[in-house]
Amino acid sequence: MSDPVLQQILTALTGVQSDIKDMKSGISGMKSEISEMKSDISSIKEDTKLIPLIQQAVSEVNAEVIATRDTIQRIEATLQGHDVTLDLLSRRSIDQEAALKRIK
Repeated sequence: MSDPVLQQILTALTGVQSDIKDMKSGISGMKSEISEMKSDISSIKEDTKLIPLIQQAVSEVNAEVIATRDTIQRIEATLQGHDVTLDLLSRRSIDQEAALKRIK
């Protein structure tokens, strides 16, 4: 074989070796990214395990809010009844004071 043919083969092999190094570098980068993704996925899985507990807590809080709302409504109704009673008693007191002044 002649020298120029050997030189072409050597140049081609050098190019192939360079391409292989680039591919190895790319593969190494992909492995690193995949490892990071696996870590993220693991973290997401851990976080999603908490979702049922959070849903239960929200449900319990909603039940407490409803119970509290009912209690507040009953208290408001009672206070309205007391307001009517106090108004009536206040008027009677004023009427009685007026009657006492007339008697004196």
